[in-house]
Amino acid sequence: AIFLVFLLIILIALSSLGFFQNKRKSFGEIQPEKISVDELYKILGEPIQKSEENGIDMLYYATDSKFYQNSVAIDNEKVLYTREFFSKPETLNKYKSFYGEPDLLLFDTEVEDAKWMVYLTKGLAFNISGNEVFQILRFHPTDKPSFLKIGEKIGMSEKQSEGVVEIPLEAL
Repeated sequence: AIFLVFLLIILIALSSLGFFQNKRKSFGEIQPEKISVDELYKILGEPIQKSEENGIDMLYYATDSKFYQNSVAIDNEKVLYTREFFSKPETLNKYKSFYGEPDLLLFDTEVEDAKWMVYLTKGLAFNISGNEVFQILRFHPTDKPSFLKIGEKIGMSEKQSEGVVEIPLEAL
């Protein structure tokens, strides 16, 4: 009986210390420019694919979809940004009520009628279409010119593509 009580105490202690829990964290816990590549691997594990695009190392991680992957951009051994797709679209009103109006509204050059709401001082950008949010980009808070360099690499533009009807920011 004493052995069982002792064993139970050990199991409770190990459980409270997180011993039995999955140690992997989510993309939301990655702080661009504040963690090293080694720390990134400890948090997210090995990527399913790696590539180099325009001098930036890209790491790709699986999602629930076979059509797209979450990604991490690495520049000079630091995380430049993370791009995470939601498994189910979120509602735009939820994000607008929490974050307010964006600093920038950019057009998505890859998906017609999609836009990016960019919060420069918060280091966040949300990909929206209609009243739904499909993905989030996390970056180190920055100014507009610096962000536009990142945005151009992943398909953001200040100019609307031909054939797309512009929606005023107030209408969102």
